[in-house]
Amino acid sequence: MPFTHIDIQHQRRSKSTILFIILVVYYFLGFVILGHLLLFSIGIKKADFNYFVGMDTFYLTCLATALTLAAIHWLHAIIGGVERILTALHVEEPDPLDRYHKQFINVIEEIKLATGFHDLRPVVIPTLAVNAFAISTKSDNAVIGVTEGLLARLTRPQLENVVAHEMSHIINNDCVMVTIACSLFATYAQMLRQMADSAEKSQRGAPWLWVGVLALLTLGAKLLNVAISRQREYLADATAVRLTRNPIGLTEAMLKISRNWRGVGYMDESMAPIFIMNPMESTLDENTGFWSNILSTHPPLNRRLSPLLELAHSDIETISNNVEFQLKARQEIKTIHEAPESIGSLWWVQQDNQWKGPFPLAQLGQMTTLKPDSWVCRTDNKNVVKVSEVPEINKLLTARESLSWGGPNCPRCKQPLSNESYEGTKVFHCRFCEGYLIYENSLFKILARREIGFTDEYKKKIKDYQKTQLANSVRQIRPRQQDSSPDCKCPVCSVPMNRTFYSYQYQIVIDRCYSCKLTWFDKNELDFLQIMLEEKIV
Repeated sequence: MPFTHIDIQHQRRSKSTILFIILVVYYFLGFVILGHLLLFSIGIKKADFNYFVGMDTFYLTCLATALTLAAIHWLHAIIGGVERILTALHVEEPDPLDRYHKQFINVIEEIKLATGFHDLRPVVIPTLAVNAFAISTKSDNAVIGVTEGLLARLTRPQLENVVAHEMSHIINNDCVMVTIACSLFATYAQMLRQMADSAEKSQRGAPWLWVGVLALLTLGAKLLNVAISRQREYLADATAVRLTRNPIGLTEAMLKISRNWRGVGYMDESMAPIFIMNPMESTLDENTGFWSNILSTHPPLNRRLSPLLELAHSDIETISNNVEFQLKARQEIKTIHEAPESIGSLWWVQQDNQWKGPFPLAQLGQMTTLKPDSWVCRTDNKNVVKVSEVPEINKLLTARESLSWGGPNCPRCKQPLSNESYEGTKVFHCRFCEGYLIYENSLFKILARREIGFTDEYKKKIKDYQKTQLANSVRQIRPRQQDSSPDCKCPVCSVPMNRTFYSYQYQIVIDRCYSCKLTWFDKNELDFLQIMLEEKIV
């Protein structure tokens, strides 16, 4: 294990040589196999081929072509490898106005000060998976990324240790080889697999050719893993503890990551080397034999935790109990949402010489047509008065005037939507019809975070709703048949939104604008989805 800058650079050059040789061999064997298949298919025998050209010339041509293409591919991986990986992972820039993202940005700034490494870019992957990664090919394009699920599950000290671990890969220079290796084949394999899945789902034809190319790319990614040593994870763990002085935080973080969904299905297996833990639960990772040491990119979890526990003077049972206690404590401090049964006093409002309502106070404050001289009537006393004579409504009007409206209007009731904070991220809320308009990236954040809890009575309502949905699914009742309300128009582009289920697993009827990446949730629909997902009522 290298400890000096010279040793690290020497090991890096050695690994670069091995990586390039593997790449040349891969291309050479590929050309040789394709060449023989071509000769066989057109009926040319080896003796005939030797008479006209000669096998020596054929092999030399294959080798020269392999060297040329390998060199071009290598330079392409170094120059555009980072951006290609980021594109494959669908990353987004962190939002400084989001509470969880702001904490991540602050941690990145702290680690930059601690290491003196200034060219560091933070990104976020919009997925519920719990994982983190680091990539870099040059000193000025280093990237540390985390998933929304990781930001939602980890405490700040645990997040600091994960970022320190990824930063260790960058300052130890082992990140470069991993990034190049993934850029050479893994990014293409992931993109091609996504294209194949899309074509198969849309029934546009069986992608058999894509499957063949995908198999070759996956094989190339597997071969390049030989040049990636799993020992680098031990060095990164040790360096992270040196940076944070908190071995318990890193131990707890890795336990949480290991016990959650790490991204299998969303992140391609060939991208595993860049992540703190393999997205797949691989038996190869948990073994220590010859083939595991050669082909696996991550060491066994228990062997990674062992030195950390020694540094912390603790044991795995104590750390596990700490993690369980944190989970229970988080459950206890949730903001509890109850089923919306009682909504307090209701009011009728006179508009265009007609009485409309009844409306609760929250909805009155949202109505832009409500003026101080508007006539209102409370349902429980039938007294008709002007708004100016009702103190509680006057307060709502004053608050409304102080707000900066300028956002989109509600697609249902055409009232202005208020810009509010929901589980640390920004959403548009209609206080009139209680609906939510949410951008796709914000929806991932809400579903990953667990700040809001629900009463048992509310959960029972969801179970009853789920039973109805299961019956509707059996009878093949479509979303538009279940919700026959008028179509919603997207508040941004004014195009009718698509009425569909959130997913086939969570059959909440929603309205989506795919071009603007906006989702409209009618009253209770967002709550229903959160309970189904978080409580796993399926």
